[in-house]
Amino acid sequence: MLAACTVAPEQGGSATEPDSEDTLESVSGSDGSSESSYVTVTDGSLSTTHDTTSSEPTTDDTSSTTSDITSTTTDDTTGDATDGSSGTTTVSPNACKKKIDILFAVDNNGHMTTAHYNFGKMLPHFIDRVETEFADWDYHMMVVKGDEIWGNEYCEERCELVGNCDGAIEDYPCDHEPDVCDMTLGAGVTISAGSAASNTLCPIEGGKRYIQTGQTDLKGTLDCTRRVGFSGGLERRQVQSVLDAVSPELNAPGACNDGFLRDDAYLIVFMMMVQNDHFTLGTSQEWAEALLATKGGKFDKIFFVGLFEDHYKGGECGSSGYSNDDVFDWVDGIYHSYGGTYCEDYIPHMDEALNYVLDDCEAS
Repeated sequence: MLAACTVAPEQGGSATEPDSEDTLESVSGSDGSSESSYVTVTDGSLSTTHDTTSSEPTTDDTSSTTSDITSTTTDDTTGDATDGSSGTTTVSPNACKKKIDILFAVDNNGHMTTAHYNFGKMLPHFIDRVETEFADWDYHMMVVKGDEIWGNEYCEERCELVGNCDGAIEDYPCDHEPDVCDMTLGAGVTISAGSAASNTLCPIEGGKRYIQTGQTDLKGTLDCTRRVGFSGGLERRQVQSVLDAVSPELNAPGACNDGFLRDDAYLIVFMMMVQNDHFTLGTSQEWAEALLATKGGKFDKIFFVGLFEDHYKGGECGSSGYSNDDVFDWVDGIYHSYGGTYCEDYIPHMDEALNYVLDDCEAS
């Protein structure tokens, strides 16, 4: 797990599209050659290799290629290939399985009022699209917050003494005994306690810490889990919460997020954060590589929306004045992404993510 402070790198440009599923970067050399960096995952380890190939045209005989093409036919809607001689059908490993995992990373800072309002405003539109255009999809939805702190310190003390929060937070859940996952960074939220929090156990079905296809009252349940409140600690690690949420450790059988992230599903990360994350170890490039590695290096299986403040740049969103170039660079490091401010209307950015998934699925 990453756990230290870093110095923010300079603002960088958007990522360029790789030449293949595993390519992160391609740079042309002075001799006309091109060098590509590849991220691969072997036994859970992340490694980078380089390959240099000539950019000159080849004169290979294409007759064998033509013969191969004419011997098979492809169904554009399923990604299946049919052998013309035997009539057997094989499923392409890149065929869309109509699965999607959606991770909402919501900062629980006390300055998140605008962001929470915009999230709530987006929610009905998002749910409507899921229930209509993704009706035949298998989906997971999970919310994580920026720290592992449980509840409100004052209310916890009053709960011990008088059984309630003594009027400070009337619906504070004194009767809830937090478990290990309630206090684990990156674990899916099932209940939040404190000011502007859900203060109740959200009715997630299926025994998991995330919503699954077929959830009763989908809108109400997601609305409950997204209410993480304003009781965040000073050392919040929102970046780390995202990386931990999709880590093999937390997604292992029996772990907090058991089964949330699936190898054959698209991943949408929708992140809202004020100020900056000063306590997650690493650089924006390392964060991007770590996130990409969770999908086996397949850049086309991730769409990342990151909404932050821009006050330090002279913008009108936020007030802290802290530089957060590193988180914007992190978003830019994921090819299919949008980086903006949490003061914007969220609907167009969620639409962009959902539209990308539908279009890519249809084309695969």
